This record gives sequence, C-alpha cells and structure tokens, in this order.
Amino acid sequence: MKNEFSRRKLLVYGKDIILASALTYGIAGCSPAETRVKADWDKELVGFDKLGSARIKNLSGQATINKQKAQPGMVVKSGDMVEVAGRSVVLLAMADNSLIKGKGRASLTMTLDSAGGGLCQLQRGSLLSAISRRKKRPYIYKSATAMVGVRGTVLFNHVFDNEAPMDSRTPDSATDYVCICNGQIDYIDPKETRLVSSDRGIHHSARFVGSANGQMKFQKAGFLLNHSDQEIYDLIEQMEGDK
Repeated sequence: MKNEFSRRKLLVYGKDIILASALTYGIAGCSPAETRVKADWDKELVGFDKLGSARIKNLSGQATINKQKAQPGMVVKSGDMVEVAGRSVVLLAMADNSLIKGKGRASLTMTLDSAGGGLCQLQRGSLLSAISRRKKRPYIYKSATAMVGVRGTVLFNHVFDNEAPMDSRTPDSATDYVCICNGQIDYIDPKETRLVSSDRGIHHSARFVGSANGQMKFQKAGFLLNHSDQEIYDLIEQMEGDK
C-alpha cells in the first residue's frame, strides 16, 4: 500500500508540473530522437550570471567540496566541484527551492544563476532532481555525451564511469541513463546547442544515451536504475515553499 500511495502522490505532482511547463513554455509533443529542430538553448547556456549558490541540506556519509570535507549547511558556490564518496548521499538545496540529490559516486560541477537554475555538469554517478515549477531560469544537465534542458521536472540521470554495471540489462554502448520521472525535458546537442529530441512523461520515461558518429543515440530503458517512486516522493516532501 505504501508504494501505491507514493505512486499516486507522484502522479498528481507530475500532472501539476507538466501543466506549469505548458503555461510557461508551451509543450511540444514527444518527438522521436531523429527529429531535429532549432532551439534557443544556446542563449540559456550563456545567460547564467554565475552568482548563484546551493546549500548542503542533508549529508549521509562523506562528500567533498573542492576536495575539502563537506558538512551539512555548507554553501556550494558556482564553479565548485562536489564529489560524493561510495554509498554516500548529499542533498543540495537550490535558490529556487529545487532539490538535487547526488549519490552513486557522483561528481558534479555547477554554474549557477542568482535567480535559480544553472548548468550542472555531471562527470559520473547519479543525480535525482526535483525542479521547482516556479523557477525563473532552467536547469541544464551536461555530461560528456548528453545535454538535457530541464523545465518543471522530476529527473534522474546517471553517468557511467567504467564501473561495474548496476544492472545487467545496461547496454555496453550506454554512457548515460536519463529518466523523466515526471515532467518534460529537451535533449540538446552538446556541441551545437540545438534541440535533438523532446520527451515528457507523467510516470517514468527512461532512455539509455550513447554516441555514434558524433551524435547522441537513444535506446529505451524498460526499468528504473538506482531510483524509486518512494525515493522521489520523499525528495518532493523535503522541498520548501511552493513545489
């Protein structure tokens, strides 16, 4: 019963954030990975003022900021590198009430805007993010292969780093795993900053991402990797203010 309850709560939250995204941005329907359309994400990328910061809301285990031991309450400034050890978990509170949870040996560098939003560069590991519906600026997640533009969304992404696969169903060619738990995202070409594909979902739409001939390639993933409905619901419950 607990899992079904959390799933219902998650579905309600998902409908709300998709509606908020539609009112703010307009919703483009799900398009296949081959669809290529011009977008203005290049303007969003250069528009961050780099004056933003985050705060470590919770820390279970060990993490570092610029190789120095991190503690709950510490500030993470734009440009700082956050690294999470082993099975440790760090929860970052953003200026716009969004929450980003790093785990799975996550290594993350953020370029943050003072109004909220920013560029999150994930070198390895997992991030589970609950992005506020009321943010003024988008979040953009970038790895060596993929770049994802995030609106009002609950998102999980993992960057593989030559570690043993968490699940035997993971293809050898996969560099990233991206799951829209609720909401909408744009896949962006990391070299040319153009829209490659849009995707949205109310309850989990997951893809493996890889690269071939310099282009992002997608493969649907039929399972949840390193995250769950209950974990997402618990994360949403920790958001402060208007969710």
